Amino acid sequence: MSLVGGFNSILGLGRNATSRPLASTCSSSKTGATPVSQFTQTRGYPGGRLKILKRRKKTVLTIGKLTKTMSVVAASKMATAAQKADSVSSFFTSMIKPFSTLSLQPKEGQKVLTLVMCTDKGLCGSTNNNLTRSLIKEKDNLASNIIVIWGDKGCGAFERSVLNKNVLFSAHPSQRTTLDFIEVASVSERILQQDFDLLRIVFNRMLRPGVPIIDNLYVPTFKYFASDEARTALLPYELEATAGEELLRNYSEFLVSAALNYSYFQNHNVEVYNRQLSMDNASKNAKEIGKGLSLKINRERQAIITTELGEITSGAAAVDAMRG
Repeated sequence: MSLVGGFNSILGLGRNATSRPLASTCSSSKTGATPVSQFTQTRGYPGGRLKILKRRKKTVLTIGKLTKTMSVVAASKMATAAQKADSVSSFFTSMIKPFSTLSLQPKEGQKVLTLVMCTDKGLCGSTNNNLTRSLIKEKDNLASNIIVIWGDKGCGAFERSVLNKNVLFSAHPSQRTTLDFIEVASVSERILQQDFDLLRIVFNRMLRPGVPIIDNLYVPTFKYFASDEARTALLPYELEATAGEELLRNYSEFLVSAALNYSYFQNHNVEVYNRQLSMDNASKNAKEIGKGLSLKINRERQAIITTELGEITSGAAAVDAMRG
């Protein structure tokens, strides 16, 4: 039993004791004397707030350890993600090269299908929020567009927006394995079943190391190949096939698949970078919050010690006064 607990037991004010008039222990020797005071409150346990602070500090430090681990894991994947993004870039740029000199911006009267490239996993900073917010601000321009969402994190934003009726479907590739071209081709096959003139892909990519941006990629479809502008761009190339139309159709389908593959891995590179950055910031914040809680714990402990010393001193003085 602590000294404070023993002192309270002497006065009949222990943890399980009920409050009673102070006159019952310090009453006058005369019968029927008026009580000196009336005690109406019991003393609470002083260490309750200290336990709460210690528990909170332990929780914050545990979260800091988790975010630190996730930051290390993301950092180990950054080199692989950047290398993959570079390898698919050369493949796509070589396919889109015939139309590199043309303006592929949507024209009046053209049907546009907009594909929003988001992520399936969270905890990657503003990778998805900035992308979806920038598109929702274009609600007037997107009102006539068909919208396809890639990834789970973009679905919620469009479900709550006025553009939810424009969403055709959402694609969710397997997260257990690295995305392969067969999965990409299955998505592009369903996209090409729709009636549109131009494909617009909105995604994140690295402008340079450490500088992510939101980019727009416009991909021509088979309908565009029938225009005079496209035929002029394809004049320097020789079409070696029995049916030129069939070759251009296959080329357009393969071009759409290559564009999806390119934009996915560019977006994935930004996702890994932002996850490492956000988890590192979360670890630093947890460390700072833990330091602040340590100061609060020390102040609370000092206040408890000071209160207990004051109660011991006051109790000893009261006992001496009663004996005298």
